[in-house]
Amino acid sequence: MKYVLSGILAVLVLTGIGYGLVRRASRAPDPVNPVTAEAPSVPVLDFSAPFSLDPLPEGWWHRRFWTRRPMEIDFVEVDGLHGLRCRTADSASIFGRFADIALETHPILTWQWRVDEPIRTDLDERTREGDDHPARLFVRFETRDGLSRSMEIIWSNGVFEPGEYKYIGSFPHYVAETSTSAVGQWVSESLDLESIYEEIWSSGEAPRLTYLAVFCDTDETNSSSEAVFTSVLMTTRDGA
Repeated sequence: MKYVLSGILAVLVLTGIGYGLVRRASRAPDPVNPVTAEAPSVPVLDFSAPFSLDPLPEGWWHRRFWTRRPMEIDFVEVDGLHGLRCRTADSASIFGRFADIALETHPILTWQWRVDEPIRTDLDERTREGDDHPARLFVRFETRDGLSRSMEIIWSNGVFEPGEYKYIGSFPHYVAETSTSAVGQWVSESLDLESIYEEIWSSGEAPRLTYLAVFCDTDETNSSSEAVFTSVLMTTRDGA
């Protein structure tokens, strides 16, 4: 029977129907204790000091997939910077924090990240089969009408250049870095998330940020990766 089920799932994946089934995630908990904008600069993902990973503090969610092992995460200090290290080996998961922050007042996303082990594969990252990245940020928004929208900010495997967009189906990815940029080095980022949102959805309104997470995966390419993220902040345009 298990071989029959495996065959059925393989057909579904090949036809594109089963991609969501394979990567279906654990159910989200209630978004308690969201980060709110109490200052001009808000650390949504605060990795400046270690905290318990099991159990997690209120407001955090490690989103795991049914058929995938999760990435390994721990707190590290590299070159004097504190951050969260994410290591994968044919694995994937999403680790983040619930939020309630208006992009109208806090549109700028800032952080530092580094990739110490990029993904090495012949698979094309523009396809579902090659859709792995050593470092991503997963971002979820909510409109005034209650519509949920999601996107990712990625470190490309080398196909895309910073500032370009990648789509898997209709799902948008904004490319912040590429594997040829600075492997083994810290890279600082500052993105206008409100402008990126408008480029993708052309809605004419600024939504609220409701969930922000780090996301590393090598489950499609059966490879491995290692990345480190510092704290990720949302700020006002002048940061003051």
